[in-house]
Amino acid sequence: MMAGVVSPMEPLRCLLAAAETAETAFVAEPGTEALQRYVHAWDQVLLALGDDADLGLQAMVAHHAAVGHLEVFRRFGADDHAEIAADLLERLGAHAPSAELGFAATADLATLRFGQYLAHGGLNRLREVIQVHEDALRRSPEGFPQRPTLLTNLGNALVELARRDTTADVLDRAVALHEEAVAGTGPDEPFRAALQVNLATALVTRYQRDGRVADLDWAAQQHDEIAQTGPTDEQVAIARCEVLWERYALSGEMGLLDEIITALGELMAELPEQLSAWATAVANLANALLERQSRTTTPADALALISRALAAAPAEAPERARLHHVQGAAHWQEYLHSGDLSRLGSAIEAWQQAVALLPPGDAARPGYLNSVAVGLLQRHAHFADEPDLAAAVATARRAVRAAPPHSALAPIVWNTLGHTLAARYHRRGRRRDLDVAIDAWRRAVDLSPPRATVRPSYLASLANGLRERAARRTGKPATSDLLAAVALHREATAALAGSQELPGQLANLGMSLHGLAVQTTNVAHYLEASRIFGQAVELGMRMSPGEALRAALAWQAMALDAVPDWPQAAMAGDGALRALWALSAGQMSRFAQETWLRTCIGIAGVTALAHTAASDPRAAVATLESGRGLLLDRALPAGTRLRAEHPELFTRYQAASTAFAAALRTIADPRRTARAPTQPLAGFSGLAGDSKR
Repeated sequence: MMAGVVSPMEPLRCLLAAAETAETAFVAEPGTEALQRYVHAWDQVLLALGDDADLGLQAMVAHHAAVGHLEVFRRFGADDHAEIAADLLERLGAHAPSAELGFAATADLATLRFGQYLAHGGLNRLREVIQVHEDALRRSPEGFPQRPTLLTNLGNALVELARRDTTADVLDRAVALHEEAVAGTGPDEPFRAALQVNLATALVTRYQRDGRVADLDWAAQQHDEIAQTGPTDEQVAIARCEVLWERYALSGEMGLLDEIITALGELMAELPEQLSAWATAVANLANALLERQSRTTTPADALALISRALAAAPAEAPERARLHHVQGAAHWQEYLHSGDLSRLGSAIEAWQQAVALLPPGDAARPGYLNSVAVGLLQRHAHFADEPDLAAAVATARRAVRAAPPHSALAPIVWNTLGHTLAARYHRRGRRRDLDVAIDAWRRAVDLSPPRATVRPSYLASLANGLRERAARRTGKPATSDLLAAVALHREATAALAGSQELPGQLANLGMSLHGLAVQTTNVAHYLEASRIFGQAVELGMRMSPGEALRAALAWQAMALDAVPDWPQAAMAGDGALRALWALSAGQMSRFAQETWLRTCIGIAGVTALAHTAASDPRAAVATLESGRGLLLDRALPAGTRLRAEHPELFTRYQAASTAFAAALRTIADPRRTARAPTQPLAGFSGLAGDSKR
């Protein structure tokens, strides 16, 4: 070359070198800035190519540029980048100068189509993705370098199909495809970690269907190996948290839950909101925060997170159903926390919306149906509405039929079915409903692992059923049922030491001890029941006033059974009134306030009578005034009008309100009342934790 003359190819060579350097840097350390440099560099090369450039060079550059745009779409959900990548890959697949490059373009196009499905949903689109991958695998030659990618992409699509259509028995094949992909990749290959995380996800999905713990252990092993290879991306982090969640559900180890919350919180802060992985991370984080709130005093601001995710998610995004389900769980916990019946209605509405967004065979459908059944049953407990009860039973049966028989979800849906049938037994008195409910609860206990976080609720459900049956029996059969019930309740409360579910389960234990005391005429059982009820009321006032009220009413009923124990009845009634004040203060509507008040008509009068019989007339007067004050506070007009129209009532109302405002300030002290939910019904923890992906 003559001095001072620059070859026309020299600028292109510089651009090529810069693009290869940028791509190498991105592969070595994936990140947003590195990806931007990578894509921009190959676009510059593509623009610099002339029409007379070598066809092989044009094809190679187009392929690298397409893969870069595909990666931008995968990470950020940018549809314009997906369109650029699809255009380049389709032309390459049809006109590539070599068969190998044509196969590579076909494989990448299949990956892009799967990403578009994840972003926009559609079961037909998913089946097309599977067909594209099947065709690409059939056409690929022996030793094709991208065969592991095709195998793992097809495995991912089959896992997704298994989630969206439970009639598609494809999980075993998906695991086999992922295993083959990993086996065909060397230990030092840069994309081996991505193949391993896909294998782990398939294993977790199969574990969720079949309950084989060996699959979960295998998945955890894959993630342990991935962690040793260096930095990972958001998909790996989300998948790892899914494994941790399933291990937490089996063991109840709070350290695992804290690890999930930390990892997802950091991930959510890093990802852009338009990315589908961001919505998945938010749903998983909100669900984990709600779980922690249910077991500790740590509040969860889950509703705000879910609202952000729903605002950002496209209308057709598959993740919207799950977001609505977690939204319902957040409303549910607010209802348990305050007793606000409007929150219960919002929970049911969100769960029904989640079910409506799912296709009929979706693997998430049994869990979402279960949540709807829980909500309807709880609303029936407040309003005794027959259509709600009938719908709860029917919905619970649908959930049982849809749930895989050995999955982690199976005991949850059997437990809920037991509660719906028990409610129907209480309404109609048919003994068969109670017997079938006991069988359902026994099945839930048998299906739950020994250390599962929900097992104590199943133990309590079965115990409550046995106590109910004992009330219909006499002699040894009744005593046998009650002894078994007390043993089950003791096991449940021991497992819940320090948990926010404890007050509700203590009340259940108290009721079974009372039944045993009556059956055996053993005073020790009665005294223990009284102590347990008092403990349940005090804990409930700090965590869930609805549980405090339930425990107090059961306590008073026990004290007034047969020969009245007036001091115990008085203490129980005082606890019930405290709980009513707290519940009434938490309602957003007059209708909800009146609903709670109707559950305790006459409680002030009965409690005043108990104080009188216990030789404490001052307490009796105070009790009557507090009951009147509660009714006046919620039922009479505003103070200015009351002062003018009924001055004598206003004076008494003001005195009672002042006294109870002081009491409520004590109840509401945040140092004492970081309230979290307990059981909505006796021994009932009916919600299914979402599977994470």
